Amino acid sequence: MRFGLLGYGIQYSMSPVIHTMIARAVLSYELFDVAPEDFELKLSSEMAKLSGFNVTIPYKKTILRYCHEFDSLVQRLGAANTVLIRNNIWKAYNTDFPAFIRVMENHIPDYLAYHPVVVGYGGVARAAVHGLKHLDYVSISLIGGKSDKERRAFLNKVRPDMDMRIFDNLPEMSKLWINCTPAGNIDHPRIPPCFNDMQEGDFLFDLNYMPRPTYLEQYAEKRGVTHINGLRMLILQALEAQKIWLGTAVMDEKEVDNILYMINQ
Repeated sequence: MRFGLLGYGIQYSMSPVIHTMIARAVLSYELFDVAPEDFELKLSSEMAKLSGFNVTIPYKKTILRYCHEFDSLVQRLGAANTVLIRNNIWKAYNTDFPAFIRVMENHIPDYLAYHPVVVGYGGVARAAVHGLKHLDYVSISLIGGKSDKERRAFLNKVRPDMDMRIFDNLPEMSKLWINCTPAGNIDHPRIPPCFNDMQEGDFLFDLNYMPRPTYLEQYAEKRGVTHINGLRMLILQALEAQKIWLGTAVMDEKEVDNILYMINQ
């Protein structure tokens, strides 16, 4: 059985190492770094030969056009990061959602004391917004996308399932910044102006994980902002993907901690 990660600009990805560590065996897991102009050809010539694959930026929404079935979560979110292939049938799943919730619950103390600020309008931002709703938030701020059109499309997708208030301004209280964009990762060191409002007493959850600390974490550190990155979430979503592909048992937090420790050595 062969698996892989489909994305663009992903040569830094830790996913092959992480999936091998979770499986506790040599696992055939490859990176498919595909430019948009080659996307359809790569799907038919390479991805179709796999037993399943993960999906990352910028294809978490695009991939749905090529899938035959969708789990209920993907139908709600309009984005997938995991595909199972059986008998030439592609089924889309979203494992970002449970991974995001698990990190929030276990690694951000008193998370409900913060007002969440979701930065970005992509597929993982959709999972984050739905995760925040699941965690009983009643309002969020949404900023930092590329265009008004992109924002409208995002809101049109998430609002039907939401009774949260969604703002584009920032209230005067401690904030939980959730970075769902590439800003501050290994290929995007420039920090966008929208993060200038981070201040001491806030908390940053940067879903990027390279470099460690990310450039955005380094920026937050200088401002006295407590921060975590997305490496644990990456491990957790990979674990959920393997449950879909292989029926792998759930790992407890100690086992996840051990993988984090080995990666960081």
